[in-house]
Amino acid sequence: MFLAGYHYLEFLLKAEGSYMLTADESKILEGCKKGIESNYLASDLLFNTGMIGNEAFNELPIYWESETYTFPFKALLDRVRILHNKKVIQLVDFKTTGKSIGYFKNSFESYRYYRQMAFYMKAIMQNFPDLKPKYEIEVYIVACETVFPYECKVYKLTNKYIEKGIEEMYTLLNQIQDCYNTGDWVSFPEEKDGLLILEPDGE
Repeated sequence: MFLAGYHYLEFLLKAEGSYMLTADESKILEGCKKGIESNYLASDLLFNTGMIGNEAFNELPIYWESETYTFPFKALLDRVRILHNKKVIQLVDFKTTGKSIGYFKNSFESYRYYRQMAFYMKAIMQNFPDLKPKYEIEVYIVACETVFPYECKVYKLTNKYIEKGIEEMYTLLNQIQDCYNTGDWVSFPEEKDGLLILEPDGE
């Protein structure tokens, strides 16, 4: 009994600074892994580099600045594959959902993921300027359930969604720039004696 306790303590000391998964979290990760592996396209996009000479980047951080905006930009892309043999850059984003995968389109619209993908495309063009005029960019979302049966599906964004994302992205960036210029940031309603006071704008 003492020996077992000693080994457990030794394990905790070695694992200092690491995150220990709970049994439920481990179950979800194993389920998602099996779900991804059961979908050939998802598995290929996330784990396969492709032909020799192609490139793949996981958790790719990209930082850049713009002449149009006075604030810096940062993006962290889940995965980028560069298929030089096809002159294609594949942006792959991984999403999880606690609902049936059949409802993912609703989540996609509700959270406006197309804005995020448009921003990530901008990051790719900044990070790979030499490839920008020659390569096509394809955008994929790999979505997986975090509940049984852990079904996994792959979605490809159409140009219509990308154009919508770009338009809304620039609208938001311009709003942020206006806040930087004026120093007038959107504020929460004023609180008085524990109450939030709602008043019409401009009054």
